[in-house]
Amino acid sequence: TLMPLTIKDDILDQSLDILSKAIVNA
Repeated sequence: TLMPLTIKDDILDQSLDILSKAIVNA
């Protein structure tokens, strides 16, 4: 049950990273 949480955090980190870059590029 720990794996899905780790993967979820990974996806969340990527989303925040993409979001940050999008804001900077805007």
